[in-house]
Amino acid sequence: MKEKNLLKNKSLFKLAMLINIYFFSVHFLQYVSYFGIVLLVVWGIIIIAQDFYYKRTKKVYLWKLSLSFLVAGLVSHVLNLTPNVESYFSALVGIVLLVITAIFMYVFIPTNREKKGRISKEIYTIGKFYIYATFILNIIGIALLLFFKSSLGERIIIYDNRFTGAYINPNMGAFNCFLTIVFAGFLTSTKFCKNIGKRKMNKIFVNIALAVSYLVIAISDSKGALLALVAFLLCFCGFTVYKAFVTKKMYHIKFAAIGIVMTAVVVLAVSPCQKAMSYVVNNTDFAPFEISVSAETENEKVQKADESEITFDHEAEKEVNGGGRLNLYMKSIEFFKEKPIFGWGAGNMLLMGEATEVNTIDNLQIDLGSKIFEAHNGYLTILATGGIVGFVLFIALVGIMLSVIFANTRFKVKYGGIGKTAIITAAIIAFLVYALVEPSLVYYPCASVATLWFFLGAGLQSAANNKKLNLNITLKEIVGFKEPGEFDD
Repeated sequence: MKEKNLLKNKSLFKLAMLINIYFFSVHFLQYVSYFGIVLLVVWGIIIIAQDFYYKRTKKVYLWKLSLSFLVAGLVSHVLNLTPNVESYFSALVGIVLLVITAIFMYVFIPTNREKKGRISKEIYTIGKFYIYATFILNIIGIALLLFFKSSLGERIIIYDNRFTGAYINPNMGAFNCFLTIVFAGFLTSTKFCKNIGKRKMNKIFVNIALAVSYLVIAISDSKGALLALVAFLLCFCGFTVYKAFVTKKMYHIKFAAIGIVMTAVVVLAVSPCQKAMSYVVNNTDFAPFEISVSAETENEKVQKADESEITFDHEAEKEVNGGGRLNLYMKSIEFFKEKPIFGWGAGNMLLMGEATEVNTIDNLQIDLGSKIFEAHNGYLTILATGGIVGFVLFIALVGIMLSVIFANTRFKVKYGGIGKTAIITAAIIAFLVYALVEPSLVYYPCASVATLWFFLGAGLQSAANNKKLNLNITLKEIVGFKEPGEFDD
């Protein structure tokens, strides 16, 4: 993984990006992460520019489809340009979002000269960081909640009456817990760690970290993270059943049964966990310190406590089904119908919402920045921003990737076992399911988007390294799989 020129080191870049965006979800490190993402975007542009200059981009799998999707996104902004400041600003925002997408597509997806085992080492490094960081932050968050309750401010502990640990947003915090569960599968595998010359993590510690992560997902009220976790576990059950039938060793079915029971337990435990934690927080007094970050008087604090106790429920979802997501989905479809061919462009869509207090910074009205529209659905986001053209190109791109990754997974499960490839594929499916309720496919430099492309790249690389995988010649040519030596450096 060593590179003489750090600006060309894609492996180091991926590690830096995934670690930086992890801290988007941590309140006291969020602004540092914003500064870091700017530097990383510049770094990513330099890597892509060098690849284009030295004609290395053609070695990226599916680079033609990736480029077509990005060009279609640029065309949508050109077609929507009008001679006013707001239009120019939204076009600039859209170009930045497309650049971020290009970085994930061209840097996170490997080349056909990628060194064997490199991505596995990246998975190990990132996984170890995520497990330790998430465990520490969850413990800090639980301690803050139990000992200080809301006295440290709602931005640190409570967000819309939901448990968030040390996180500023429950969706991001719970999703990091989901990623911890995924990465734990790699780092506790003797075979995976042995193949890359690393020591597997201590199972006792990992199991404790996983238990805490399961608890946080249960009481965070992040339906998206719970949905992703259920999809991930059920995929594993499916692979196990497939393994049992193809090998005719039906005792493997018991592992699928355990997985299904575990999935059911996770889902059924949500409400009891929320009620239990709510009771503990509201009916016990662990607070040994008088700490407050606000200028509220004691009477104001008492009145505030009387008005609303910590319930761990999403109040918006009680008032509006799905927290208003259905309305957002309908609005996205309306946007699509207005411009069905090339769509509105990512920048225009982002700034087409209504200015509300939720979309302002410290109640400061910003004419453009506060008018944020968020579809809360990755597929509808692409449909409205890129129209039919952009949507078809994206579906073709991901669809081809999935066909290759599934073929490789089926081969590995049939002739090997439920290992690295199965975890990668289950994670990808979970990300795609998660995209039904969050915009986690393209445009945004967040953990869900970055890890999706990271695992897509890992899946493609695993397939490319499988010399026994029987893919038809056309599919190999479309993807860009080449035998070593066919390209000149």
